[in-house]
Amino acid sequence: MKPERIRIMSKQTRIYHRPTCRYVKRIQKRNLLETGVFEAKAFGYQPCLCCNTIEHVYETEQNYLKYFFRPMKLEFSFIKDAVYVKTPISLWKLVYSKQDEKFILFHRNHSKMPVNYEDPSSERFHRQEDCAKANSIAALGKYIYEHDRYREAQQKGEKLTSFTSKRAERLARQSERKAQHRRLDMLFASIEKNNESFRKLSFC
Repeated sequence: MKPERIRIMSKQTRIYHRPTCRYVKRIQKRNLLETGVFEAKAFGYQPCLCCNTIEHVYETEQNYLKYFFRPMKLEFSFIKDAVYVKTPISLWKLVYSKQDEKFILFHRNHSKMPVNYEDPSSERFHRQEDCAKANSIAALGKYIYEHDRYREAQQKGEKLTSFTSKRAERLARQSERKAQHRRLDMLFASIEKNNESFRKLSFC
């Protein structure tokens, strides 16, 4: 499934739509133009209030999400203006920016409490900073799969040797380096705690 960025414009109303919008069928051919999002905005067109919503995108992607991600054990649900993604080890939240016409990814905060899958909107989340805004839900689904696949392997003491993309491999290596730095910080903190002389040598 390719990211959806093509828009259908109506010269009569000066509104642009996603190709999947029900109002596209009502536009007469002589008033119909096909262009990209940036071009449509540059021409002064406004997005359709019907299809520029998270509800519309989720509805159009829903069948694909079930078909493609079910073998990966990712479950998608739409609750209170957000899409939640349940994985075997975590919970994610997707929020739609109408201004950018893109999705923003949030990850559940680390907690000792079990995940409330019955009411995911009650959970606390933080912005996943290393993940750029995406044009589709499916694009973020692929990021989530690779992220949690790597985390799960870490928890089991395993090391992944295959990745679905170069980007996924790069993110995994970055995460591995961060984990190594955290382990070093914990080691030095333990040494300083048990030996006062080492703490005096610290410059930080």
